[in-house]
Amino acid sequence: MLGKIQDISVLDASELKKDYENKFDIVQSNFAIDSSTNDITKFYQMLYNIRSYLKVGGKFLMTALGGASVYRSGNRYFPAIYLDRGLIEKYLSEVGFKIVKINKLLADNPEVSKYHSIYLIEAEK
Repeated sequence: MLGKIQDISVLDASELKKDYENKFDIVQSNFAIDSSTNDITKFYQMLYNIRSYLKVGGKFLMTALGGASVYRSGNRYFPAIYLDRGLIEKYLSEVGFKIVKINKLLADNPEVSKYHSIYLIEAEK
């Protein structure tokens, strides 16, 4: 049974409230934290915050662009953190996640989309 869904900020560390620490079984990010910044320090902060929201054994599910420096939505472009499988494993393990699974889907037209793949990631606290 699905419980209540909670919208929380992971970018601003001041948004981390004690009420959210170790509270969630699952935190999911779909093309969000990877395409909201190209600043590695901010990216690490978001990963740390996400991990702190999870209960022990909780799952972090993430879909992210591979090989992107920008995220395109219509005619707008947003900064993106460059990711590949090795970097995903490095970043997640450095903040204390255990990688459960990483799947990779190749992009149909990398020249147009500005990314080479989409990663589907499952990690555990």
